[in-house]
Amino acid sequence: MRFEHTLSLISSIAILLVSGFAIAAGPLMPTPLQQLKAQAPDLNPVVLELALEAAECAWKGGERRHDILSVIDYSLPSVAPRLWVFNMDSKTLIYKELVAHGVGSGEFTATQFSNKSGTKQSSLGLFRTGTTYFGQNG
Repeated sequence: MRFEHTLSLISSIAILLVSGFAIAAGPLMPTPLQQLKAQAPDLNPVVLELALEAAECAWKGGERRHDILSVIDYSLPSVAPRLWVFNMDSKTLIYKELVAHGVGSGEFTATQFSNKSGTKQSSLGLFRTGTTYFGQNG
């Protein structure tokens, strides 16, 4: 009987200690994916996650980390806003906008992609950009 009472007491103390640590630690910090998704709820989370993984891979590979990340969801038609530009330092959405794709990639929705010069198709992947470009179609 005394053994069972001691075991029960030890279990109770362990539960109190664990719950005390959980309370002291506070709520878990949201991940960058969760923070950005909250800023852009209509952005496909799979597309956002792929963009974040590509950027992280580039940074780990030695590319300089930038405070801006632009994400294009080419599965959406070009008449819908499908470009999201994020500030990665503050994890905020700077803007959401229309963006064109290469004339060789399809009419309203991009369906073909290439990295070959002359195809006039959009390329997929992670790109380092310079200044803003305003083309004839967007």
